Amino acid sequence: MTGKERILAALNVKQADRVPLYIHGINEGPIIGIGRHLTEGLPEPKQFHDMTDREKLKLLDTLFLSHEKRHLCIAKRESLNERE
Repeated sequence: MTGKERILAALNVKQADRVPLYIHGINEGPIIGIGRHLTEGLPEPKQFHDMTDREKLKLLDTLFLSHEKRHLCIAKRESLNERE
């Protein structure tokens, strides 16, 4: 498995061949960009270590929200495919 495949497996609650590592931590810019379509109150893009605790919490909440939305979309698509 590649590193990307391991992370995707973990995000999809599937078993990877070993524990995935996410060396860079949080990629703030894309999370904030996507998150603005899902929620309000996100900070301007900046490095995680430069954020206040409130901004960090909002960013993490947005990251989890985006994963939840992704899983809902996948489940809906799979349900529609089963009906066909």
